[in-house]
Amino acid sequence: QELFEYERKIAQNNAECQFLQRRLHHFDEENKFYLLKNKTLHDRKVRLRYELDEEIFSQHTLHMEREVLGTEKITTEDVHLTAFDALQNSINVTEIGCKQAWLHFTDQLNDEVQRIRSEYEKKLDIYREELHRNFEYQSYHFEMHKSTSTSNLTKEHRDKLEQYLQEKNETKLQLETTQANVNEMTLKINELERRIAYEKQNHGINVKQKLETIQQTLQERERKLEEALRDRVEFKHKIEIYKAQLDRDSRQKLDPYYNKRSTIHEVTSSLPATDSPSLKAPYRLSWSESKTEKNEQKIALPPPPPPPQLVPTITESKSNYQETPHDSSMIQNEESLEEGTLTRFADFNSDLDCNHLYILLTNSHIEEVSIIKILCNRSIDQRLEIRDRYKQLFRQNLGDALEKIKDDALSKLLRILLLSAVDRDCFELRRILKTATVDENILAEILFSRPSQHMQTVRNRYKKLFKNTLEQDLITDRDTSAKKLFLSIMQVDRPEHNYIDEDTVLKDARELSETGTVWKQSQSPFIALLCNRSNEQLKNIFAAYQQFAKIDIEQAIQIHTEGDLTRILMAIGS
Repeated sequence: QELFEYERKIAQNNAECQFLQRRLHHFDEENKFYLLKNKTLHDRKVRLRYELDEEIFSQHTLHMEREVLGTEKITTEDVHLTAFDALQNSINVTEIGCKQAWLHFTDQLNDEVQRIRSEYEKKLDIYREELHRNFEYQSYHFEMHKSTSTSNLTKEHRDKLEQYLQEKNETKLQLETTQANVNEMTLKINELERRIAYEKQNHGINVKQKLETIQQTLQERERKLEEALRDRVEFKHKIEIYKAQLDRDSRQKLDPYYNKRSTIHEVTSSLPATDSPSLKAPYRLSWSESKTEKNEQKIALPPPPPPPQLVPTITESKSNYQETPHDSSMIQNEESLEEGTLTRFADFNSDLDCNHLYILLTNSHIEEVSIIKILCNRSIDQRLEIRDRYKQLFRQNLGDALEKIKDDALSKLLRILLLSAVDRDCFELRRILKTATVDENILAEILFSRPSQHMQTVRNRYKKLFKNTLEQDLITDRDTSAKKLFLSIMQVDRPEHNYIDEDTVLKDARELSETGTVWKQSQSPFIALLCNRSNEQLKNIFAAYQQFAKIDIEQAIQIHTEGDLTRILMAIGS
């Protein structure tokens, strides 16, 4: 906080320094302006004074000339004399008069000329002296006026200049004081930074030593905890094995379901194949609401492997449910839409299964094998009944309870088993359409492997679950040829019967071979066949296509189509 206060004061002083510097610069500029203006006015005054003197001198000269001309009386006699002199100069008197008369007349003329010249010289001297006196008088007045006007003109400017110089000196003193304060604060900041760095270094060393000590202590305690957990699991497993051996004979007499022991491998091998893309999707499902998938997987210590030919069971006082072995031959491989790959369990009791699942899921160590043996040996209808009954009994979704299973893949699979065929397709379609890149292979598998009535139910259920139609979610993505094909499939009612018309098969195969160049178009015969023929009919059409085109349907698709449409048609044709 102290460092921040110093920095704030430094910033404030810097701002004041900049303001004073700008003000000083402004004063200098204004001073220069007034000096330049003073000089300009002075030059103008000199120029005007010089012009005034010239005008006065010219007026005085004219006045003097007028006075001289006024004092001189030029009479007609002078004019005649002047004319006579000119005439005399032009006449050769030697030719007219004698020599003596000429000499007498010449003396008179010379005397007259001498007299006139002396008079003019006197007049010129007087005029020259008068002009000189006037010039000196005017020069003296000019110098006096010049000194007086100059002092009066620049007095105000000098006052301003002195004021500016005084303010400039004050500003310089303020700048020096501010700079001294800045230097002092900088020294204090450097001292504080050195102290902070020293404290950080010491604190980091102390914290590092404490962390190392704590880590060593934690590692030691974790090691002891792992050993204790391992011993506990081993003892618990031995106790369960002992209980299983004691109760085995009595259970065999109660229910023929347990006449044959099943191992973990036999139970897991009886599960439906998970290679389908619809089961590989990593999403979390719940019946009350759709939950987002957890980002972190739970880490647990793996339990020790069970001994051969023995299956751990749970015998709790809270439930009379007894686990019996199940013959894996009861799981039939015939697949149907309503029941799936798992058939109905003969001695089905939803309350008994719910109680046993509740006991298994509330136990600290969840028996995954026992849960598998219950859910994977029930049909779809029975599993849905267990799911609904579990919520009625325990006010909890069974899907949420299955999230406690540490094996995340197993938890996903078991929660998928609690979905109906319609809901499973809805959630899978929603997941596909909301990803950045739509997996069109899974989309094609669902649309082409489901009957029309089932797809209509899926569309209605999808709109109810997600408040949006399946077509709208499909259209919102990038428009492609494959998307147009999927929209066409959803908007038509494809036949579901397995009746095969040979004539129609040959006709359709011939039309396909003749119109291969227009398969890229959305209204091509190939797209029309996919929308209006059953799956069995399409298989026979694709088989007959090779007789007309001399190539199989997959090669034709690669030749006549391109891009994502090729991939989708290849998935359908194969």
